[in-house]
Amino acid sequence: MSGPSGDSIFFLIGSLGIGGAETQLTRLAVEMQRRGRRVTVATIQPTARPGTPQAELVAALRDAGVELLTLTSTSRGSRLKVAWTLTAALRARRPAVLISFLYHADLLARLTRPASRVPVVITSVRNESFAGRHGQGSFRGGIRNLLMRSTNFLADVAVANSAAAREKLIAAGVFRERDLRVIHNCIDTAVFDRRAGSRNPELRASFGVGETDFLWLAVGSLEEQKDFPTLLVAMDHLVRAEPNTRLVIAGEGRQRSSLEIQLADSKLSGHVGLPGIRHDLPALLKSADGLVLSSRWEGLPNVIMEASCAALPVVVTDVGGVRELVRDGQSGLVVQAKDPEALANAMHTVQRMSVEERERMGQTGRTLVEDAFAHHTIANRWDALLEEYASKV
Repeated sequence: MSGPSGDSIFFLIGSLGIGGAETQLTRLAVEMQRRGRRVTVATIQPTARPGTPQAELVAALRDAGVELLTLTSTSRGSRLKVAWTLTAALRARRPAVLISFLYHADLLARLTRPASRVPVVITSVRNESFAGRHGQGSFRGGIRNLLMRSTNFLADVAVANSAAAREKLIAAGVFRERDLRVIHNCIDTAVFDRRAGSRNPELRASFGVGETDFLWLAVGSLEEQKDFPTLLVAMDHLVRAEPNTRLVIAGEGRQRSSLEIQLADSKLSGHVGLPGIRHDLPALLKSADGLVLSSRWEGLPNVIMEASCAALPVVVTDVGGVRELVRDGQSGLVVQAKDPEALANAMHTVQRMSVEERERMGQTGRTLVEDAFAHHTIANRWDALLEEYASKV
Protein backbone atom coordinates (compact mmCIF):
# COMPACT_ATOMS: atom_id res chain seq x y z
CA MET A 1 0.00 0.00 0.00
CA SER A 2 1.35 3.43 -0.88
CA GLY A 3 1.99 6.05 1.78
CA PRO A 4 -0.02 9.21 2.40
CA SER A 5 -0.21 11.78 -0.38
CA GLY A 6 1.47 14.92 0.93
CA ASP A 7 -0.75 17.33 -0.98
CA SER A 8 -4.08 15.69 -0.15
CA ILE A 9 -6.69 16.95 2.32
CA PHE A 10 -9.82 15.12 3.45
CA PHE A 11 -12.55 17.31 4.96
CA LEU A 12 -15.37 15.86 7.06
CA ILE A 13 -18.63 17.53 8.13
CA GLY A 14 -22.12 16.40 9.10
CA SER A 15 -23.85 17.85 6.05
CA LEU A 16 -23.65 20.71 3.58
CA GLY A 17 -26.70 22.51 4.89
CA ILE A 18 -26.94 26.27 5.11
CA GLY A 19 -24.78 27.51 7.96
CA GLY A 20 -21.60 29.33 8.81
CA ALA A 21 -19.46 26.23 9.32
CA GLU A 22 -20.63 24.65 6.07
CA THR A 23 -19.90 27.85 4.17
CA GLN A 24 -16.45 28.15 5.74
CA LEU A 25 -15.54 24.56 4.93
CA THR A 26 -16.64 25.07 1.32
CA ARG A 27 -14.61 28.26 0.95
CA LEU A 28 -11.53 26.61 2.42
CA ALA A 29 -11.85 23.42 0.37
CA VAL A 30 -12.26 25.36 -2.88
CA GLU A 31 -9.26 27.56 -2.09
CA MET A 32 -7.08 24.56 -1.20
CA GLN A 33 -8.08 22.82 -4.43
CA ARG A 34 -7.23 25.99 -6.33
CA ARG A 35 -3.80 25.99 -4.70
CA GLY A 36 -3.03 22.59 -6.15
CA ARG A 37 -3.93 20.28 -3.30
CA ARG A 38 -6.04 17.18 -3.90
CA VAL A 39 -9.20 17.76 -1.86
CA THR A 40 -12.02 15.43 -0.81
CA VAL A 41 -15.10 16.57 1.13
CA ALA A 42 -17.14 13.89 2.90
CA THR A 43 -20.51 14.46 4.55
CA ILE A 44 -22.02 12.14 7.15
CA GLN A 45 -25.54 12.78 5.88
CA PRO A 46 -26.71 12.80 2.24
CA THR A 47 -25.77 15.75 0.04
CA ALA A 48 -28.47 18.20 -0.96
CA ARG A 49 -30.94 17.65 -3.76
CA PRO A 50 -30.59 19.89 -6.85
CA GLY A 51 -32.56 23.10 -6.51
CA THR A 52 -32.26 23.31 -2.72
CA PRO A 53 -30.29 26.10 -1.00
CA GLN A 54 -27.70 23.60 0.20
CA ALA A 55 -27.03 22.57 -3.40
CA GLU A 56 -25.21 25.87 -3.91
CA LEU A 57 -22.34 24.66 -1.72
CA VAL A 58 -22.30 21.28 -3.46
CA ALA A 59 -22.15 23.00 -6.85
CA ALA A 60 -19.29 25.26 -5.73
CA LEU A 61 -17.25 22.25 -4.63
CA ARG A 62 -17.93 20.27 -7.78
CA ASP A 63 -17.17 23.24 -10.02
CA ALA A 64 -13.77 23.51 -8.30
CA GLY A 65 -13.01 19.85 -8.96
CA VAL A 66 -13.35 18.75 -5.32
CA GLU A 67 -14.27 15.11 -4.80
CA LEU A 68 -17.54 14.68 -2.86
CA LEU A 69 -18.46 11.66 -0.76
CA THR A 70 -21.55 10.80 1.27
CA LEU A 71 -21.04 8.32 4.09
CA THR A 72 -24.69 7.31 4.48
CA SER A 73 -27.72 7.36 2.19
CA THR A 74 -30.15 8.28 4.98
CA SER A 75 -30.29 11.08 7.55
CA ARG A 76 -30.19 8.51 10.39
CA GLY A 77 -27.71 5.91 9.23
CA SER A 78 -26.08 3.47 11.64
CA ARG A 79 -23.20 5.17 13.47
CA LEU A 80 -21.12 2.01 13.27
CA LYS A 81 -21.70 1.77 9.53
CA VAL A 82 -20.80 5.44 9.06
CA ALA A 83 -17.57 4.93 10.99
CA TRP A 84 -16.74 1.86 8.92
CA THR A 85 -17.45 3.70 5.65
CA LEU A 86 -15.30 6.66 6.69
CA THR A 87 -12.44 4.39 7.71
CA ALA A 88 -12.59 2.58 4.37
CA ALA A 89 -12.64 5.87 2.45
CA LEU A 90 -9.63 7.19 4.35
CA ARG A 91 -7.61 3.99 3.97
CA ALA A 92 -8.34 3.98 0.23
CA ARG A 93 -7.34 7.62 -0.34
CA ARG A 94 -4.47 7.88 2.18
CA PRO A 95 -4.79 11.65 2.72
CA ALA A 96 -2.00 13.55 4.45
CA VAL A 97 -4.48 15.29 6.74
CA LEU A 98 -8.07 14.93 7.89
CA ILE A 99 -9.85 18.17 8.87
CA SER A 100 -13.26 17.89 10.52
CA PHE A 101 -15.81 20.63 11.18
CA LEU A 102 -18.41 20.61 14.00
CA TYR A 103 -18.96 18.32 16.95
CA HIS A 104 -20.27 15.09 15.37
CA ALA A 105 -17.65 15.13 12.62
CA ASP A 106 -14.93 16.03 15.12
CA LEU A 107 -15.80 13.07 17.32
CA LEU A 108 -16.06 10.70 14.36
CA ALA A 109 -12.69 11.82 12.97
CA ARG A 110 -11.03 11.18 16.31
CA LEU A 111 -12.61 7.80 17.03
CA THR A 112 -11.79 6.38 13.60
CA ARG A 113 -8.18 7.58 13.58
CA PRO A 114 -6.56 4.40 14.94
CA ALA A 115 -8.17 2.30 12.20
CA SER A 116 -7.90 4.84 9.38
CA ARG A 117 -4.21 5.58 10.09
CA VAL A 118 -4.43 9.19 8.94
CA PRO A 119 -1.08 10.88 9.73
CA VAL A 120 -2.57 14.22 10.85
CA VAL A 121 -6.04 14.90 12.30
CA ILE A 122 -7.21 18.47 12.87
CA THR A 123 -10.63 19.11 14.40
CA SER A 124 -12.33 22.47 13.99
CA VAL A 125 -14.51 24.11 16.65
CA ARG A 126 -16.97 26.60 15.20
CA ASN A 127 -18.66 27.93 18.33
CA GLU A 128 -17.94 28.85 21.93
CA SER A 129 -20.01 25.88 23.14
CA PHE A 130 -20.65 22.29 22.06
CA ALA A 131 -24.22 22.45 23.33
CA GLY A 132 -25.66 23.28 19.91
CA ARG A 133 -29.44 23.74 19.88
CA HIS A 134 -29.68 22.33 23.43
CA GLY A 135 -28.32 25.57 24.89
CA GLN A 136 -25.31 26.46 26.97
CA GLY A 137 -25.19 24.85 30.39
CA SER A 138 -27.40 21.97 29.27
CA PHE A 139 -26.82 18.35 30.28
CA ARG A 140 -26.19 17.49 26.62
CA GLY A 141 -23.57 20.23 26.41
CA GLY A 142 -21.80 18.84 29.47
CA ILE A 143 -21.67 15.35 27.97
CA ARG A 144 -20.27 16.73 24.72
CA ASN A 145 -17.59 18.66 26.59
CA LEU A 146 -16.60 15.47 28.38
CA LEU A 147 -16.40 13.46 25.15
CA MET A 148 -14.30 16.10 23.42
CA ARG A 149 -11.94 16.39 26.39
CA SER A 150 -11.61 12.60 26.58
CA THR A 151 -10.70 12.27 22.90
CA ASN A 152 -8.27 15.17 22.57
CA PHE A 153 -5.38 12.71 22.48
CA LEU A 154 -6.70 11.34 19.18
CA ALA A 155 -6.26 14.69 17.38
CA ASP A 156 -3.03 16.53 16.68
CA VAL A 157 -4.59 19.92 17.24
CA ALA A 158 -7.95 21.68 17.24
CA VAL A 159 -8.77 25.01 15.64
CA ALA A 160 -11.24 27.55 17.03
CA ASN A 161 -12.59 30.31 14.82
CA SER A 162 -12.27 33.04 17.44
CA ALA A 163 -9.98 33.90 20.34
CA ALA A 164 -13.03 34.35 22.57
CA ALA A 165 -14.25 30.81 21.86
CA ARG A 166 -10.76 29.47 22.53
CA GLU A 167 -10.58 31.20 25.91
CA LYS A 168 -14.00 29.89 27.00
CA LEU A 169 -13.29 26.32 25.95
CA ILE A 170 -9.93 26.32 27.73
CA ALA A 171 -11.50 27.86 30.85
CA ALA A 172 -14.16 25.12 30.76
CA GLY A 173 -11.42 22.49 30.75
CA VAL A 174 -12.36 21.10 27.34
CA PHE A 175 -8.93 21.85 25.84
CA ARG A 176 -5.46 22.61 27.09
CA GLU A 177 -3.89 25.81 25.77
CA ARG A 178 -1.42 23.95 23.57
CA ASP A 179 -4.19 21.89 21.95
CA LEU A 180 -6.35 24.72 20.58
CA ARG A 181 -5.25 27.29 17.97
CA VAL A 182 -7.19 30.19 16.44
CA ILE A 183 -7.81 30.64 12.74
CA HIS A 184 -10.64 33.05 11.98
CA ASN A 185 -13.37 32.66 9.38
CA CYS A 186 -12.72 33.96 5.89
CA ILE A 187 -14.78 35.81 3.30
CA ASP A 188 -14.60 36.67 -0.39
CA THR A 189 -14.83 40.43 0.04
CA ALA A 190 -15.81 41.08 -3.58
CA VAL A 191 -19.10 39.16 -3.33
CA PHE A 192 -20.59 41.48 -0.70
CA ASP A 193 -19.05 44.76 -1.87
CA ARG A 194 -21.83 47.36 -1.96
CA ARG A 195 -19.80 49.28 -4.54
CA ALA A 196 -20.38 46.36 -6.95
CA GLY A 197 -24.12 47.02 -6.92
CA SER A 198 -26.68 49.46 -5.62
CA ARG A 199 -29.73 49.56 -3.40
CA ASN A 200 -32.64 47.73 -5.01
CA PRO A 201 -35.91 49.65 -4.47
CA GLU A 202 -37.92 46.74 -5.88
CA LEU A 203 -36.38 44.34 -3.38
CA ARG A 204 -37.13 46.70 -0.52
CA ALA A 205 -40.66 47.20 -1.79
CA SER A 206 -41.22 43.43 -1.84
CA PHE A 207 -40.95 43.58 1.96
CA GLY A 208 -43.18 46.65 2.20
CA VAL A 209 -40.17 48.92 2.82
CA GLY A 210 -40.22 52.42 1.35
CA GLU A 211 -37.26 54.54 0.32
CA THR A 212 -37.52 56.70 3.45
CA ASP A 213 -37.84 53.71 5.81
CA PHE A 214 -34.85 52.42 7.75
CA LEU A 215 -34.38 48.73 7.00
CA TRP A 216 -32.63 46.51 9.52
CA LEU A 217 -31.57 43.05 8.34
CA ALA A 218 -31.11 40.06 10.63
CA VAL A 219 -29.90 36.71 9.30
CA GLY A 220 -29.86 33.30 10.98
CA SER A 221 -31.76 30.18 11.83
CA LEU A 222 -34.90 30.74 13.88
CA GLU A 223 -33.45 28.97 16.90
CA GLU A 224 -32.67 29.78 20.53
CA GLN A 225 -29.07 30.76 19.78
CA LYS A 226 -30.07 33.75 17.62
CA ASP A 227 -32.54 35.06 20.25
CA PHE A 228 -34.97 36.70 17.85
CA PRO A 229 -37.62 36.99 20.59
CA THR A 230 -35.40 39.58 22.28
CA LEU A 231 -34.94 41.36 18.95
CA LEU A 232 -38.72 41.60 18.49
CA VAL A 233 -39.08 43.13 21.96
CA ALA A 234 -36.36 45.63 21.01
CA MET A 235 -38.24 46.43 17.82
CA ASP A 236 -41.41 47.03 19.81
CA HIS A 237 -39.52 49.69 21.79
CA LEU A 238 -37.87 51.14 18.70
CA VAL A 239 -40.90 51.64 16.47
CA ARG A 240 -42.54 53.78 19.11
CA ALA A 241 -39.72 56.30 18.67
CA GLU A 242 -39.05 55.63 14.97
CA PRO A 243 -42.25 54.52 13.20
CA ASN A 244 -40.41 54.24 9.88
CA THR A 245 -38.28 51.35 11.19
CA ARG A 246 -38.53 48.01 9.38
CA LEU A 247 -36.90 44.64 10.11
CA VAL A 248 -36.43 41.59 7.87
CA ILE A 249 -35.28 38.35 9.52
CA ALA A 250 -33.94 35.99 6.85
CA GLY A 251 -33.86 32.39 8.03
CA GLU A 252 -35.92 29.39 9.01
CA GLY A 253 -36.18 27.18 12.08
CA ARG A 254 -38.23 25.68 14.86
CA GLN A 255 -39.08 29.02 16.49
CA ARG A 256 -41.05 30.29 13.51
CA SER A 257 -44.45 29.56 15.06
CA SER A 258 -43.60 31.15 18.39
CA LEU A 259 -42.15 34.21 16.65
CA GLU A 260 -45.30 34.56 14.55
CA ILE A 261 -47.39 34.39 17.72
CA GLN A 262 -45.17 37.01 19.35
CA LEU A 263 -45.61 39.25 16.32
CA ALA A 264 -49.39 38.78 16.33
CA ASP A 265 -49.52 39.78 20.01
CA SER A 266 -47.42 42.89 19.42
CA LYS A 267 -47.96 46.11 17.51
CA LEU A 268 -45.33 45.24 14.94
CA SER A 269 -47.65 44.38 12.07
CA GLY A 270 -46.13 45.84 8.92
CA HIS A 271 -42.78 46.45 10.62
CA VAL A 272 -41.28 42.93 10.64
CA GLY A 273 -40.96 40.35 7.86
CA LEU A 274 -40.08 36.65 8.16
CA PRO A 275 -39.43 35.65 4.54
CA GLY A 276 -37.67 32.35 5.36
CA ILE A 277 -34.38 31.25 3.83
CA ARG A 278 -33.11 33.61 1.16
CA HIS A 279 -30.64 32.95 -1.65
CA ASP A 280 -29.90 36.62 -2.33
CA LEU A 281 -28.01 37.69 0.78
CA PRO A 282 -25.57 39.99 -1.09
CA ALA A 283 -28.52 41.84 -2.64
CA LEU A 284 -30.30 42.02 0.72
CA LEU A 285 -27.24 43.50 2.40
CA LYS A 286 -26.79 46.05 -0.36
CA SER A 287 -30.43 47.10 0.02
CA ALA A 288 -30.47 47.31 3.84
CA ASP A 289 -29.49 50.25 6.02
CA GLY A 290 -28.02 48.27 8.91
CA LEU A 291 -27.44 44.77 10.26
CA VAL A 292 -28.55 43.60 13.69
CA LEU A 293 -27.38 40.44 15.45
CA SER A 294 -29.13 39.50 18.72
CA SER A 295 -27.46 36.14 19.46
CA ARG A 296 -27.02 34.61 22.91
CA TRP A 297 -23.87 32.76 21.85
CA GLU A 298 -21.74 32.53 18.70
CA GLY A 299 -18.40 31.48 17.32
CA LEU A 300 -17.39 34.06 14.73
CA PRO A 301 -20.54 35.19 12.87
CA ASN A 302 -20.09 35.19 9.11
CA VAL A 303 -22.96 37.61 8.67
CA ILE A 304 -21.07 40.38 10.48
CA MET A 305 -18.18 40.03 8.04
CA GLU A 306 -20.62 39.97 5.14
CA ALA A 307 -22.43 43.09 6.36
CA SER A 308 -19.12 44.87 6.92
CA CYS A 309 -18.05 44.01 3.38
CA ALA A 310 -21.27 45.71 2.26
CA ALA A 311 -20.18 48.71 4.37
CA LEU A 312 -23.22 48.49 6.65
CA PRO A 313 -23.19 49.73 10.24
CA VAL A 314 -23.89 46.85 12.63
CA VAL A 315 -25.53 46.51 16.03
CA VAL A 316 -24.50 43.25 17.67
CA THR A 317 -24.52 41.43 21.00
CA ASP A 318 -21.29 40.84 22.89
CA VAL A 319 -20.95 37.10 22.31
CA GLY A 320 -18.30 34.77 20.90
CA GLY A 321 -15.74 36.51 18.72
CA VAL A 322 -17.93 39.53 17.93
CA ARG A 323 -15.39 41.97 19.34
CA GLU A 324 -12.78 40.48 17.00
CA LEU A 325 -14.97 41.65 14.11
CA VAL A 326 -16.44 44.91 15.38
CA ARG A 327 -14.76 47.99 16.79
CA ASP A 328 -17.37 49.27 19.21
CA GLY A 329 -18.31 52.84 18.35
CA GLN A 330 -16.30 52.79 15.12
CA SER A 331 -17.64 50.04 12.84
CA GLY A 332 -20.73 49.28 14.89
CA LEU A 333 -22.23 49.16 18.36
CA VAL A 334 -21.87 46.23 20.77
CA VAL A 335 -24.42 45.57 23.54
CA GLN A 336 -25.01 42.88 26.14
CA ALA A 337 -26.99 39.83 25.06
CA LYS A 338 -30.59 39.26 26.23
CA ASP A 339 -31.12 43.00 26.86
CA PRO A 340 -33.88 44.29 24.53
CA GLU A 341 -33.69 47.85 25.84
CA ALA A 342 -29.94 48.10 25.20
CA LEU A 343 -30.43 46.59 21.75
CA ALA A 344 -33.21 49.06 20.94
CA ASN A 345 -31.16 52.02 22.18
CA ALA A 346 -28.17 51.03 20.03
CA MET A 347 -30.35 50.58 16.95
CA HIS A 348 -31.94 53.96 17.63
CA THR A 349 -28.50 55.57 17.94
CA VAL A 350 -27.52 54.28 14.51
CA GLN A 351 -30.79 55.44 12.95
CA ARG A 352 -30.32 58.93 14.37
CA MET A 353 -26.86 59.25 12.79
CA SER A 354 -26.42 61.22 9.61
CA VAL A 355 -25.98 59.30 6.37
CA GLU A 356 -22.33 60.34 6.33
CA GLU A 357 -21.76 59.02 9.86
CA ARG A 358 -23.31 55.67 9.00
CA GLU A 359 -21.27 55.44 5.80
CA ARG A 360 -18.09 56.17 7.74
CA MET A 361 -18.98 53.47 10.28
CA GLY A 362 -19.68 50.97 7.51
CA GLN A 363 -16.45 51.75 5.67
CA THR A 364 -14.45 51.26 8.87
CA GLY A 365 -15.94 47.79 9.14
CA ARG A 366 -15.14 47.00 5.53
CA THR A 367 -11.51 48.03 5.94
CA LEU A 368 -11.20 45.84 9.04
CA VAL A 369 -12.56 42.78 7.23
CA GLU A 370 -10.46 43.37 4.11
CA ASP A 371 -7.29 43.64 6.19
CA ALA A 372 -7.83 40.64 8.47
CA PHE A 373 -10.36 38.17 7.06
CA ALA A 374 -10.01 38.02 3.27
CA HIS A 375 -10.16 34.40 2.11
CA HIS A 376 -6.57 34.30 0.80
CA THR A 377 -5.25 35.62 4.14
CA ILE A 378 -7.05 32.97 6.17
CA ALA A 379 -6.16 30.21 3.69
CA ASN A 380 -2.49 31.15 4.15
CA ARG A 381 -2.88 30.54 7.89
CA TRP A 382 -4.40 27.11 7.25
CA ASP A 383 -1.59 26.34 4.83
CA ALA A 384 0.97 27.25 7.47
CA LEU A 385 -0.73 25.00 10.03
CA LEU A 386 -0.83 22.09 7.57
CA GLU A 387 2.86 22.52 6.77
CA GLU A 388 3.72 22.65 10.46
CA TYR A 389 2.07 19.32 11.19
CA ALA A 390 3.12 17.69 7.94
CA SER A 391 6.72 18.26 8.99
CA LYS A 392 6.08 16.23 12.15
CA VAL A 393 4.85 13.12 10.32
